[in-house]
Amino acid sequence: MNHRLLLLVFALAMALVCPSKAKADVSFSYFYEQLEPYGEWMEVGELGYCWRPTGVDPDWSPYLDGYWVYTDAGWTWVSYEEFGGITYHYGRWTLIENLGWVWKPGYVWGPAWVSWRANRDVVGWAPLPAEPEERLSYDSSVDYELGIGPEYYRFCPVEELGSRNLRTVLYPRRQNVYWYDNTDNITEIGAWGDSVYNYGPDYKALTPRVRIEWLRLERRYEPGILHYRPAGGTLIIFAPRIRRDHWRPRHVKHRWANVRIDRGWGSVRDREERRRMENRIIEKARRDAEKKARKKHEDRDKARWERERREREEQERKERARREQQQRWERERREQEQRRERERREEREKWERERREREERDRRERARREQEQRRERERREHRSERRDDRRDDRRDERKKDERRKGERKKDRGDRKERRDDRRENREEKRKDHREKRKDDRRKEERKRDR
Repeated sequence: MNHRLLLLVFALAMALVCPSKAKADVSFSYFYEQLEPYGEWMEVGELGYCWRPTGVDPDWSPYLDGYWVYTDAGWTWVSYEEFGGITYHYGRWTLIENLGWVWKPGYVWGPAWVSWRANRDVVGWAPLPAEPEERLSYDSSVDYELGIGPEYYRFCPVEELGSRNLRTVLYPRRQNVYWYDNTDNITEIGAWGDSVYNYGPDYKALTPRVRIEWLRLERRYEPGILHYRPAGGTLIIFAPRIRRDHWRPRHVKHRWANVRIDRGWGSVRDREERRRMENRIIEKARRDAEKKARKKHEDRDKARWERERREREEQERKERARREQQQRWERERREQEQRRERERREEREKWERERREREERDRRERARREQEQRRERERREHRSERRDDRRDDRRDERKKDERRKGERKKDRGDRKERRDDRRENREEKRKDHREKRKDDRRKEERKRDR
C-alpha cells in the first residue's frame, strides 16, 4: 500500500514538475475518423453506437497483441494494433453473442481498463465490460458486480507477464476455467482528479521474478500521437480530454436491436460447477467487503487516535508556549527594571556632573571677581606713581579686557553648545526609549492576540 501511495505522489509530482502542452478537448468525431479504416460502426441494443474491428483472427480478444509496462499510472497496455491507442485506453469492450467483441466509446483515459486475477504462479486479465454509465473505480469484487466469466480472461505464467509477444506464452482458453477457479481477483483501479490509476499485481513483489519496465508516463493532449516511446525511459501517449457532445457516426453498417451479452460463462457447462464458482466469487466479494469495512473501521479508529494524539501534542505545545511566554514576560520585566535602574543611575550621574560643573563655574567666577577687585586696589594704590603711564596702561588694559571678554564670550558659547548638545542627546535617548517601549507593548499585544 505504501508502494502504491508513493507511486501516486510521484505521478502527481511529475504532473506538476513536467507539465505537458496545453490540454485540448477532442470530439468523438476524431475517434470515428481514426477507427473507421480498421473496423465498422454499429448500433448494438442498449449499448448504443459501438465499434468492431475487422480483419482479426477468430482467437482474437482485446488486450492480446501488445505488452505490459509499469508507469506512473500503474499497469499500462502498449498495443501493436493501429487502433489500440484509442480502444484500450478509452471506453470498454463487451462480448456479444454472434457478433464478437465490440467497443463502446468512453470519455475518460485510463492506462488499461482490465480486471486482474492472479495467484503465486499465474496472472490473468480481462477487458471490463461496458455499463450504462461510465465507471472509473473498480476493486476485487468486479467479477461479481459485472458478472465476468472465465472466457473473458487470458492467463499466462507470472514470469512471462513482461513478454513482448504474449500470444506465445498464454495458456490455452480451455484451461481458463481451471485458472479462473484457482486465482483471486486483485483489481484496483481508481481515479484521482482527472487521472486514472491501474495497480493490479504488486509490481514490487513481481520485480524479482519478472522483468517489467518502469517508465515515466507523459500524456499528450494534441491529436496525432497514439503510441511513441523515445529513449530515456519515457512513454508518450496521446490522451486528450473528450468533449461530451451529442455525437453519432456518419456511417453505421448494422443496427442490432435485440442482442445478448456473453458474460464468458459458456465454457462452464455444468450448472452445479458454475453455481459453485459463482458462490465462490460471491463469498470472495463478501470477504473483501468485510475486510474493507474492518479496514475502514481501523482507519477511523487510527484517525481518531491520531487526532487525539495531535490534540494532546497541541495542548502540550500550548502549555509549553504559555510557560515560555511567562518566562519571557518575567525576563522582560527584569530587563525593564534593570534598564530603568540604569537610567535612574545615569540620570543621577548626569545631575551630579552638572552640579560639579556649576560649582566649578561659580568658583571660577568668584576667583575672577576677586582678581579684578585686587587689581583695582593695586591700580588705585599706584595711581599717583603711574600717572604718566596711566594712559598707556589703560589702553593696554582695555585691550586685555577686550581679549578676555572675547575669550569668555567664546567659552560661554562653547559651554552653551555643549549644554544644547547634551540636552538634545537626552531628548533623543528619551524619545528612543519611549519608541522602544511602544514597540515592546505592540509585540506583547500581537503575541497575546495570536
